[in-house]
Amino acid sequence: MSAQDAIISPRLATLQRELASGDRAALDRFWAEIGHEGGPLIEPIPDEANHSLVTFVWRGDDRTQSVIVFGDLSGPNLAANQLACIPATDVWQRSYRARNDLNTLYRFFLNVPPEVVQDPTAFYAILRNHAVADPFNWNTFLAPADAENGSPAIVAQILKLPAAPPQPWSAPRSGAPAGRLEMHRVRSAILDNERRVWVYTPPGYADRGESCGLLLMFDGWEAIQWVNLPAIMDNLLADGLIPPMVAVMPDNLGMMTTRNLELPCYPPFAEFIRRELVPWAREKYDVTSDPARCVAAGASYGGLAAAYVALLSADLFGNVLSLSGSFYWKPQGETELMWLPRQYANADRLPLRFYLDVGLLEKTVAVGPGVTVGAGVEQMRDVLAAKGYPVHYAEFSGGHDPIGWRGTIPHGLRFLIGKA
Repeated sequence: MSAQDAIISPRLATLQRELASGDRAALDRFWAEIGHEGGPLIEPIPDEANHSLVTFVWRGDDRTQSVIVFGDLSGPNLAANQLACIPATDVWQRSYRARNDLNTLYRFFLNVPPEVVQDPTAFYAILRNHAVADPFNWNTFLAPADAENGSPAIVAQILKLPAAPPQPWSAPRSGAPAGRLEMHRVRSAILDNERRVWVYTPPGYADRGESCGLLLMFDGWEAIQWVNLPAIMDNLLADGLIPPMVAVMPDNLGMMTTRNLELPCYPPFAEFIRRELVPWAREKYDVTSDPARCVAAGASYGGLAAAYVALLSADLFGNVLSLSGSFYWKPQGETELMWLPRQYANADRLPLRFYLDVGLLEKTVAVGPGVTVGAGVEQMRDVLAAKGYPVHYAEFSGGHDPIGWRGTIPHGLRFLIGKA
């Protein structure tokens, strides 16, 4: 066992001492405890009241060749996050230091061939062929596959430490009136394609005497299945925290293909929103034309797209809700990162308000040479503040995943369009 794989978990250190003393029953007792208490192991760190030691464990057998933990806590380097097997046992383990308020996702990958581990382009193949659930963690995140846009099924475990803040609006609530969700197909002459557009209308929509606000949320399928946006809207409305809004959620046409073309500051896509999708929504639904009551929103590339669309169409959208926005992005052929912040810096100030957030883990995990998602969001925040824009910047203890965004979307909506 290498030095970097040395066991630092107190519970596992105790197990090793018990085994070394000849107590072979200690192994069965250990697995019985894990089966009863659940995993991962979460243990205090001496003199660090705000952090805990998180130890992922896997019970191996004769077929177990390797185990990898993947998530923003461990980081994207698969080779560096392989669990080590304690000699002469079936215990595979790896430990990490984490804040006590962390709330994020992780997965296990089992028996990934070494040559695949080294291939950064093979993630989705690994996800399909080697992902396995953590049998000791019953807090599971499930999302169905969507063949139409190539979105894979997501089965992951939620790592929620004891001090993680509550998310009171993120799940369907018994007794809260439910809005209606409809699916349409919208053809774009500008983009020469067709996509599903999901539309949420609030409870009592048909009986209203005034126009609703408009929320444009990118990545429609994921907004519904991963983030639970309809439930969030229902709960915020039930609590009287936001005014009635119609949410228009266009699908992407491929998580790793068309999406990566359309969402990162693509002028034809912004024209589709301006000249086709918003007029379509206004024709079909009773939504306001007041930009102060309209929000462009999205996560990751969607958060970048929301700010880009608002830059070009401030007469349509007066608010931007960007979740872990990919503001580090640059077009092909450009040498300097942070392209969109530069556009805002060089443009006249517009009548826009912003809510930007980012996970603390996104400030440490690189998405490219020398760049993190967090650095991009901070750069955008600083540019907007220097230009005099109203901007609320928030950090949450999590990573680049929908578990964190479920908790922050309500705060963003309340800041941008919430009732006083």
